[in-house]
Amino acid sequence: MKLFFKVQKLREANGKMDHIKNKNIDNNKSQDYTKRTEHTVLNKNLKEELNFLKQISENTHRDKKIIDILPQIAWTTSAKGEIEFFNKRWYKYTGAKANTDLNKTWWYATLSADHNVIEDFWNDILKTGKESDIKIRIYNTNEEAYHWHLVSLVPVKNDNNEIINWIGTGTDIHNEVIQTKLLDSKNTELQAINHYLDHFVHAMAHDLRAPVANIKMLTKILNKDTSANKDKLMHNMFYNVEKLDNTIQGIIKVIDAQGNNDPFTKNINLLDIIIEVLSSENDFITNYKANINISISKSLQLNYVKGFIKSIITNLLKNALEYSKESLPPEISISAHRYNSDTIKLIFEDNGIGMDIQTIKNKIFKPFSKFTHQSKGMGLGLHIIDTMVKRNGGKVEVESEINMGTKFILYLKEYE
Repeated sequence: MKLFFKVQKLREANGKMDHIKNKNIDNNKSQDYTKRTEHTVLNKNLKEELNFLKQISENTHRDKKIIDILPQIAWTTSAKGEIEFFNKRWYKYTGAKANTDLNKTWWYATLSADHNVIEDFWNDILKTGKESDIKIRIYNTNEEAYHWHLVSLVPVKNDNNEIINWIGTGTDIHNEVIQTKLLDSKNTELQAINHYLDHFVHAMAHDLRAPVANIKMLTKILNKDTSANKDKLMHNMFYNVEKLDNTIQGIIKVIDAQGNNDPFTKNINLLDIIIEVLSSENDFITNYKANINISISKSLQLNYVKGFIKSIITNLLKNALEYSKESLPPEISISAHRYNSDTIKLIFEDNGIGMDIQTIKNKIFKPFSKFTHQSKGMGLGLHIIDTMVKRNGGKVEVESEINMGTKFILYLKEYE
């Protein structure tokens, strides 16, 4: 552009010379003067042009020197985005070899999953011509991993406000990005806990209030009643006290499952734990005349919280018995096997009244959820199971049909 500007000036000078020739000056002198003038002007403009080109060369060389000593990775590109230069820090950071195709070096050093984003970014800034930033991942050869970088691109313009190249820098922000993601995850978790607590506390207060109100009413009646109804009143009072106690115990179990960040784990034999639970609940099982079949290897071990396993089995058992058919003795099947290197698959199946999964699938594990009047509990059993299993990254699946029984499939992920 500067060269074009110089030629224009030369043309203007020639125009002035033509004007001088028309002024009755001696033609020979005029021609001689014109030639000397043209020669002088041309030499002057060529000299200026050479100085200008030299200045560009010196500026480019100087810019590369400056970029080369930057503490972060940096590079320059042409106006169209072709890589022209990488600084020393780039080669040291990425482990790329010098004297290779610079554009290929760029794509090799950046994560392939980010390539589409990078291309879209380049297309946008080439259209706008404005300074811009992007977060992408660039290979760190020392750690043999891709690190998040904040890449900034700044246009360099000439005197005519035209972009002649771009200067790019990349600042390693990997730790900041990871910390931000962790904080976002924690915030999401806290929001979920707050939502859970709002619902849980409200439901808990409602369910605690009912037996307390009943006990209060029965106490008043008992104080006034002198008849033989005292035995019936005492029975009702005991029932409500037991109901209240079960609710409080359930709440304690939920708090234990949610609150302990570092629970005590041990290598336990699953079959031994199940037999221990069945023995402690023998009266309950006998009362329902239940038949229980167990298919678990004697050698099946898992590293888990013993209290959690006992609570899970106990709640599954009580759930199967309470939701059994009145006309048919409960048939319960318990089986387990190793699902993968760190997970045990436990299947607990019954022939009870079943559930309409499609109707209640979003409520089945919520606290204080009861789906039939047949339930004698407070609706905390399935919630406790789900909480304990999911606490370590496991999951619970349910298959059920009305009058066809229910199957619980638990994926118990072992603790490290």
